Amino acid sequence: MNATLQKTASIIRGSSRPDLLREETLADLFRQAANMYGNNIALIFQEQSLTYKQLDKWSNAIADDLVNRGIGRGRKVAIWWRRGLELHAAILGIVKSGAAYVPIDREMPAERVELVLSEVNASACFSRFQLNTNCPLLQVVPMPGENETLEAPVGPSPDDFAYILYTSGSTGKPKGIPISHRQICHLVRSEQTVLNINENDKVYQGFSVSFDMWCEETWISYFAGATLWVADNTTSKAIDELSSVLKEQQITILHAVPSLLAVMDEDVATVRLVNAGGEACTPQVVNKWYKPGRILFNSYGPTETTVTATMIQLQPGDPITIGDPLPNYDVAVIDEQFNILPRGEKGELVISGPGVSNGYVNLPELTNKKFVTKPASWSEMRGDRIYLTGDAAIITSEGTIDFQGRLDDQVKLRGYRIELGEIETRLNEQPNVSAAAVAIKKDGNGNDHLVAYIVSEDEVCMDENALRSKLAKVLPSYMVPALIVSMKEMPRMPSGKINRKELPVPALLQQIEEENAAETVNLSGRLADRVLALLHKTFPGKSIDLSQDFFTDLGGHSLIAAGFISRLRREGGVPYASLKDIYIHRPLQELVSTWEKTPQTINETPGHEFHPVPAWRYYACTLAQTLSLLLIYGLYTVEVFTPFVAYYYVSEETGSMPMGILSAIISYCLIPPVFTAIVVTAKWLVIGKMKEGDYPLWGT
Repeated sequence: MNATLQKTASIIRGSSRPDLLREETLADLFRQAANMYGNNIALIFQEQSLTYKQLDKWSNAIADDLVNRGIGRGRKVAIWWRRGLELHAAILGIVKSGAAYVPIDREMPAERVELVLSEVNASACFSRFQLNTNCPLLQVVPMPGENETLEAPVGPSPDDFAYILYTSGSTGKPKGIPISHRQICHLVRSEQTVLNINENDKVYQGFSVSFDMWCEETWISYFAGATLWVADNTTSKAIDELSSVLKEQQITILHAVPSLLAVMDEDVATVRLVNAGGEACTPQVVNKWYKPGRILFNSYGPTETTVTATMIQLQPGDPITIGDPLPNYDVAVIDEQFNILPRGEKGELVISGPGVSNGYVNLPELTNKKFVTKPASWSEMRGDRIYLTGDAAIITSEGTIDFQGRLDDQVKLRGYRIELGEIETRLNEQPNVSAAAVAIKKDGNGNDHLVAYIVSEDEVCMDENALRSKLAKVLPSYMVPALIVSMKEMPRMPSGKINRKELPVPALLQQIEEENAAETVNLSGRLADRVLALLHKTFPGKSIDLSQDFFTDLGGHSLIAAGFISRLRREGGVPYASLKDIYIHRPLQELVSTWEKTPQTINETPGHEFHPVPAWRYYACTLAQTLSLLLIYGLYTVEVFTPFVAYYYVSEETGSMPMGILSAIISYCLIPPVFTAIVVTAKWLVIGKMKEGDYPLWGT
């Protein structure tokens, strides 16, 4: 990647690769893959799979259905659908129809979904749930039959929008970022020059469809002819089991945010490439995940510049930077007067290149503020427009980019981009709230938490759980503060603005390290008491009872849940506790009731579901057993009657009773070893090659 990288003055230029800039669309890229890798497995979800040929045909049917409804080029189609094969086929169908897909996370509140549909003026939405909208709600058409032939519609042009991704907005509304086919196709080709994914790779697909790293997982994998293993909603959150899943499925490519990598087990020998992106990487993650023969990348890029703009390959001991621009991208660091700063000076990172979007949906002022025409003095930077990232950075003396965090109120939490102003707007809409501020604060263990601070009009004690429940109806779960702190007044700067840096770290977060070290759990106590004790260690100072929900009431998230499960196994004497249980069994009382079942049953049942036996198989086995019994009883009859026949035959032939008795005794003694030899031989011939494992009771 760095072979032809140009580092002149304080502008870092990615290698010049005009061959990556083509007149093509995502539909074109997928059709090429379907032609080249038609019989390769494209998608695996649970027990289902699709080849590239099957996915191509199914998506053609979906595209045809959309076009017949009058939905094609220039239209927008939202998709609010659960994870699975249908989701991937529908998105590909939307792309082939010529429309732009608008991906919305299935767990997004309905009110926010309706806001997006209205904002983007969606022509339709794939959804199985009712929404308060005039937008038609569509179902995914079934996969066509083998003999059914379908021609794909004409489809999009390179400058049509491929997708519109919505992220948090400072105004209280999410903001839409449209990306054209030309831009995403360039990203696919450009990033593939670095990643080099191939048709034999198996890629873990765990990101939400509304997160731009989904594009890295999906579109680059399609382009390479690789197989996507799609995690279901529970598996994607079960951090404690994820490493086992990667091992079992022999995953070779893993895209993940560093905060997830930090808590996962890195002992997954099959993974040959890890792409850490979405938030700042740490030396701990690099030290943990680097292995000889494994490639580890740190990637960076705003959604506005099409997923990724810079990448670097890291090894333990390397300085943690965001690396160099991808081919055809340029970056620089500027001051407030738009002067390009020399190396070593801190300023705002700006990006130019073919991935820079045209702006935001229906936000002309913000578009003009963030997407600017390139000044004439910046002639060395390619492209006509520059994107102002709002990220602070320093270009080092070696010419690499050192990321320094944000310049504004936007934060990254567990990979999600969050505008603190959007949460504050929603808080200020609540009754009795006269002022609100939101900040990221660390606990005693160094973990980040989203904390809200409010000033009440009548200084009454706010019901934190009720307020969080109201926020959960209009904000995605990752934007609902874990803690809400009531204050008499806000710390302010001379300008009158709230000084977020002076907002105090909540006492609850300060107590975590101290209380965790001091308290021990009574292992002889009731399971409910042990669970409550560890919940109090996880959420110190909070009033907790088993009628509450771990996430919506207590403010937990996936990383907190993983820590809680780890404590249950280590300190609480609950070795069979699973992260999936917390997501599935809600509220906490149902979780405890599940764990109160026999531990052995809970521990042994996963992966051993009972499937009802078909009637024909049951009766066929009964018939086979009956015939086998005839043979067995026949052999038993031989054992009983052979000595009698020997006695009778010998005594008749010789006329000697002692000889008859002797022959009966000899035959009686010879039959068991002969039968034993027959049994041993039959055993090796029939089941000698069977391995240890599970076999059906009503089977051969």
